[in-house]
Amino acid sequence: MKLSFPKVLLLFSVGLMSLYGCKKTDLNLSGSNDVGPAVQYLQTTKIEKMRKFLSITLNVATDKVVYNPVLKEFSVLNTLKFDYASLEARYDAANEYKLNYE
Repeated sequence: MKLSFPKVLLLFSVGLMSLYGCKKTDLNLSGSNDVGPAVQYLQTTKIEKMRKFLSITLNVATDKVVYNPVLKEFSVLNTLKFDYASLEARYDAANEYKLNYE
């Protein structure tokens, strides 16, 4: 099988493009909060919905439910503390609440 110059050039360019296409992207794993405004809006909206969820389910005023972004926890009347991840799981599973209040 004889390879001509155009075939070799074509094989070389396909190989080069496949290597370029597989280039690893640099992920920001430093933990910084450099997120876009849309993501920040969604996070803020989710936190407000979870505050309202706690307020209704515990029968307290919404202003008594405070979110601490440093500790990532909700505090109700400075006595009850809820971890963000566990409360998010409860909120996501609360179908009847969502049906009645959202």
